[in-house]
Amino acid sequence: MSNTDFLGRAIEQVRKAIEADNAAQYDKAYQMYYQSLELFMLALKWEKNPKSKEMIRAKTGEYMDRAEKLKAHLADADAKKKKPGMVGANGGSTGGTGKGKEAGEDGANGGEALDEDSKKLRSALAGAILQERPNISWDDVAGLEGAKEALKEAVLLPIKFPHLFQGKRQPWKGILLYGPPGTGKSYLAKAVATEAKSTFFSVSSSDLVSKWMGESERLVKQLFAMARENKPSIIFIDEIDALCGPRGEGESEASRRIKTELLVQMDGEDFRELARAAEGYSGSDISIVVQDALMQPVRKIQQATHFKKVIHEGKQMLTPCSPGDPEAIEMTWEQVPSDELLEPFVDKKDFIKAIKASRPTVSQEDLHRNEEWTKEFGSEGA
Repeated sequence: MSNTDFLGRAIEQVRKAIEADNAAQYDKAYQMYYQSLELFMLALKWEKNPKSKEMIRAKTGEYMDRAEKLKAHLADADAKKKKPGMVGANGGSTGGTGKGKEAGEDGANGGEALDEDSKKLRSALAGAILQERPNISWDDVAGLEGAKEALKEAVLLPIKFPHLFQGKRQPWKGILLYGPPGTGKSYLAKAVATEAKSTFFSVSSSDLVSKWMGESERLVKQLFAMARENKPSIIFIDEIDALCGPRGEGESEASRRIKTELLVQMDGEDFRELARAAEGYSGSDISIVVQDALMQPVRKIQQATHFKKVIHEGKQMLTPCSPGDPEAIEMTWEQVPSDELLEPFVDKKDFIKAIKASRPTVSQEDLHRNEEWTKEFGSEGA
């Protein structure tokens, strides 16, 4: 099917959305905007002309922004219809409109609401992600020797010989496969996942775009979080050019936020978040936080009620898991042989938990007094 079919349908859908928008039928309008965005993404996939692709991207950004504004307006209107004193099954969604006690109740359940939100995002991704190892070898891919060697260097060698990639020598964090449709880009990615014995996450750019404001970034974040939980894993994003076009004044705020989140996740953990959380902590405070974070895996082992079997460095090991894991075995740490225990990795959540459990020894009042003393008697940098 040519891009003209998709583009024509997208334009027709947008026309209807604008008519509904002008008629103040906002619910109908934003549904139509969302449907048109899906068609624009398909048109972008088939379009070959760079100028036409840029025009489609710009229009997609405009309509995405309008859809997000309509969504915010509808959510606000829906919240105003609800009584301030009511907190029912959907209490988490009314937290922004309530006052007094209601706001406090919503805050108390913030953690549960966040977990529920994460579950919804993961279920939205589950249908688009192929969480399995494809049975495709290098021999199944004809030619493309240069691309194969680059992928082996970026993926296979660091897994098999991690000691080669230490210090300043770090493996590549991402590989961009480009070329016309049908040249084997997806096939190469599946071959890498098979050879590396990794979980394969295959998504399309349209799977990461949502009509809800802020949800696209959270989908990207959850995708990488799921990949880290199932490591070693490989994320293959098809048609990424539809998401990550060149930066410029013409791009929408929604598109800019998605790009930023992708760059943050591909670059690794966001240490800026840890820095913000540890604002005002001294060097000794940070040392205590690090020590506490390093103890978090030990506490997970102590509190675990279920373990699962995993292969680590060619040996079968047992590691803590949630009771809902399909491979979960009900047991405690006392039943695990000492030479078969694989401790969980320390991650960012462990550091956040450790930071919340400790307080800086130097208060803001102490810092303020030091600043006042410096202004009156001392000098900067002395």
